[in-house]
Amino acid sequence: MVRANGTKSTLSSWAVDGCTWFELKYYYGTLRGDDHVWLRDGRPAEDSPLKLARRKAQRLASKLKDELRRLSQETGAKVPDERTVTPYVQEAVFLHHPKMKCLLPMASRQDLFGTDGLSDQTLLPGIGGRLLEPADADPRWSIGTNRSQIIAKLMAGIGAVQRRQREAGSWVIDEEPLDEGEGWQDWPAFQRVTQDRKARIRFFVNSSGTSDNERALRRQLAEHEYRVVSDLTHDGVISPKDIVDTDMGIGLVYPRDESFQRLDLWLADHPDGIPLLTQLSILRQIAEALSYAHRHRVVHRGLYPSAVSVKERTDGTVQVKVGNWQTAGATARASSTSGVASPVTMLGAASLTAVQNLAAASASDNGVVPSAFQAPEGGVVQGCRPHPAGRVLARRDRLLPDRTPPTRREHPGPAGTACPGRRS
Repeated sequence: MVRANGTKSTLSSWAVDGCTWFELKYYYGTLRGDDHVWLRDGRPAEDSPLKLARRKAQRLASKLKDELRRLSQETGAKVPDERTVTPYVQEAVFLHHPKMKCLLPMASRQDLFGTDGLSDQTLLPGIGGRLLEPADADPRWSIGTNRSQIIAKLMAGIGAVQRRQREAGSWVIDEEPLDEGEGWQDWPAFQRVTQDRKARIRFFVNSSGTSDNERALRRQLAEHEYRVVSDLTHDGVISPKDIVDTDMGIGLVYPRDESFQRLDLWLADHPDGIPLLTQLSILRQIAEALSYAHRHRVVHRGLYPSAVSVKERTDGTVQVKVGNWQTAGATARASSTSGVASPVTMLGAASLTAVQNLAAASASDNGVVPSAFQAPEGGVVQGCRPHPAGRVLARRDRLLPDRTPPTRREHPGPAGTACPGRRS
């Protein structure tokens, strides 16, 4: 299904009588978490599928309205109230494994359903309750035979087709989108020939009403981003390895390593907190990646926890990479061949003081002057508060790695003041 803004969705399950979009999940074991993050035994934390189902339901409702307007203009039929024709689409998640047990807070179980007859095991209502719920008593909102036929025609018009693989250059796109935002979607892909190289392709999608000038500008910006970021070869920087042009839009190809996890989800897997040394290691690696980018006249314009990926090594240490360099800015001294203006705007949020100071020092040394440091709610390392002395020492060791503590002050203090390190 292609939405008017160019993004695409796959249809998991669609119940017309109840106007419900079902996301099907065959999850085994105990489910914990909250409205935003789900935690399962032996599995990494993940975003709540309800959020994805909500976006899909909204897209479907929007697409049905767009198709109704198109048919109305084509046939000349007037529709006084679109709500009497297109249904409200409710989201839901069907957890259909017989050995699933839901321990989410009661408020977070809304629109979650299990298998009929297993409510004592799943602690969720059976799906039959939603599928067989009675129609609205108000005839304006209930779906009769005529309205059902119109909805079926609208569904046929919006192109709800079976999922299929698509190709983008030497890459094969499969499954469902990994993530999305305003004007872009991330899709999983694999190399067509070897089939062993996994990638994530970020497509810059164009809506149906996008003008040729806007399309050309979006293409220019994507090409500019590829030129700027692809030259970064630091281990802590996720840079694009290829650029493709398809009917889905122009896309940047990034390597995909499933052993890495988004920082916000990784932190959710550590509810008891993480050691201070691990915190400092994460901050130091982020700062080093930013420092490298600054030395190459590139700044990150939106550094939030979702832009940072973390992997735990077998020896207990962590490896950190910084991604989402979307519309990365280049400094005024950097050359630009794309013709696209690339002013330095700001270094996005790096919430803890150590990263702010380290990045600022690196930036000022290399001619980059970020206009602001914005701290996101909760910070980069949410719920973790390193000791102030640890921050100071880490910053000192990073900036002055070979510094030897002096035994006495190099300059005498004011008269009558004892100098540290001087014997009385």
